[in-house]
Parts: sequence; C-alpha cells; structure tokens
Amino acid sequence: MENGKNPFYAKSHYSTEDSQAWWIAADYKVEDFEPKFLFEFKCENYVATHKDDVKKFEKDNKKSFDCSGEDEDVTKIIDAEPTFLPQDIEEGEPTQKCLHFTYVFQSFVFMQVFN
Repeated sequence: MENGKNPFYAKSHYSTEDSQAWWIAADYKVEDFEPKFLFEFKCENYVATHKDDVKKFEKDNKKSFDCSGEDEDVTKIIDAEPTFLPQDIEEGEPTQKCLHFTYVFQSFVFMQVFN
C-alpha cells in the first residue's frame, strides 16, 4: 500500500456514533488513504446511494458498473462525485465487516443444505 490507510476499516458491523467519532478524531484526509481503496470505497457508496443511475448506466452501456477502477466510464462518474470519506457514512449503514460476516454465514448455510 502506498499510504497505508484503508477506508473499509471497521470495528463493528454497522456504522455507529462511536465509529464516526473515531474517524472524525483521526482526521484523515484524502491523501492519507490508499487511492485504489478510496476509489472503491467511494464507488461502492455511489452504487448504494444511486441505484437508479447505476441501473440506467448498465442498461444504456450493456455492461456492469464495475468499481475496480478499470472501466473509464465508471471512473469518470465516480471522479465527478464529491469526496466521500469513512467519516461521511450515515449512522446505521452496514460496513464491510457486516458484508464479510454475511458471506461467512451464507457459506455455512450452503454447507448445511448440501450436506
């Protein structure tokens, strides 16, 4: 990693008042984060908050809205959006930790189903 900071870092499954206070107290700026991770973080937030725009993009362009940073059209859209940092997440929003636990839980469900 270039800068070492990961915007996906989370201590809990959902954004809380304490986690927001922690990010605000850390006072990280855009340049403090790994650019690739920050782009993905911003893009995933865009996908979550602009569902209709993403569906329209996918329908019009006949391709998925890829947050990897490899699609120039998606990169232009995300770069045009205002800066989005971890302290900007709304309270109660799921974090990557929640997503990870969901995958783990689903894996166990499938193991039980096919056992």
